[in-house]
Amino acid sequence: MASRFLNFAIPALGLAVLASVATFKSTAIALTPISPPPLPTATAEGYSRYTLSGQYSIDFLSGAYLTQNSSGYLMISNYFPETGRCCFEPGEVKTDAYTLEESFEDAAAAIATDMGGLAGEFVRQERFFINGRRAARSWWTNGDNGADSALTVVQVSDTQTARINSFYSLGDNITVETIESIHSSFRVLNR
Repeated sequence: MASRFLNFAIPALGLAVLASVATFKSTAIALTPISPPPLPTATAEGYSRYTLSGQYSIDFLSGAYLTQNSSGYLMISNYFPETGRCCFEPGEVKTDAYTLEESFEDAAAAIATDMGGLAGEFVRQERFFINGRRAARSWWTNGDNGADSALTVVQVSDTQTARINSFYSLGDNITVETIESIHSSFRVLNR
């Protein structure tokens, strides 16, 4: 099913609201514009931070397009999403961040499975800690949309897990280290 998003552009020097509609393969999620859109705070050079009050924060490449719904689902992309677009160009990345009512072990097992064919070919899974919380990351290549992907889960509580998915095509400003940096910046707030 296709989801529609209202996108916000947040360039390094200001805020511009861009109204557009993008269609992606996903389950239906009712999205509403952020009112007013939260302004990121500066982090490492070339990055900004998005904070969802009381839930989480995550760093992203400055100038990215942000979309969020009322339940805390966040989509970040470094390209202007287009309707009907099927593939990623070199240097493009789309990252989704959200929380699930699922145990960490179940979520870690889920990101090491086929993901309905979207993720492509499984490469490896690694387990580690992000900001003191258990985490697992699965790497995939040759996905349905021509992109590679990194799927990370972070334990929020015994019954809740955060999930960060990046679909990307390596290029000048997008490297494996860029993806790892974005995912590893995830912070659980007020827990």
